[in-house]
Amino acid sequence: MATIVEVKNWDEWAREIRQSEQQGLKLYRGVTSHVHKLVPKIGRPGIRKDPSNGADRTHSEEDEKKLLDLFRLTARPFLQHEPRSEFEWLVIAQHHGAPTRLLDWTQSSLIAAFFAMERAGTEGRPAVYVLDPPGRSADEDTPFSIRDVRMYLPSHISPRIQAQRGVFTAHPCPASEYDPPGLTVWLFPEGRACWELKQVIDTCGFNRASLYPDLDGLAEHVGWCYKWGRFVA
Repeated sequence: MATIVEVKNWDEWAREIRQSEQQGLKLYRGVTSHVHKLVPKIGRPGIRKDPSNGADRTHSEEDEKKLLDLFRLTARPFLQHEPRSEFEWLVIAQHHGAPTRLLDWTQSSLIAAFFAMERAGTEGRPAVYVLDPPGRSADEDTPFSIRDVRMYLPSHISPRIQAQRGVFTAHPCPASEYDPPGLTVWLFPEGRACWELKQVIDTCGFNRASLYPDLDGLAEHVGWCYKWGRFVA
């Protein structure tokens, strides 16, 4: 059972960040609503359907492998380099939106908070999961042979992964909720208090332009600046 920590303002959050960093390396995952559980996308309800009636179907490792094979077969024309391992292929698929048995994390508490509060509490109470890193997997491992949750630190195969200080956890049972010992959840407020925290994050330099270092990210960020009048006088 995760430990819930209520965070109401910047002073409380700064104290939590300081205490977390003093305990050694942590992984952080931001979610726009605290009801979102630590379940990889490929194991979530509704990801797999029965074509005859539209009913939900349970996770299938056999079909998951077929998904990855199809991605590998068709993605090469769009890649700038050839992935070196099955883990790298899985990271690229995850990074571009395919359902996988990976969960995205970051080594930065502020980056995780940006993703949690990106919609400023309009989808519920934002939250950040704080995790002691599990054991690490190497490139020669296969994500389908691991027996417990493992951390995978990818090569910087994408500018976005590098900018977001991305780390992944791989899950042998992707339909099961991940609830390891020592897990902490920072629970943030909705409404005005959330907006004020989001402004702090932007002031610290964490926004769409910095975390999505391309023209799309920059365009989204300047649009946000226009919407909320966040221009330098």
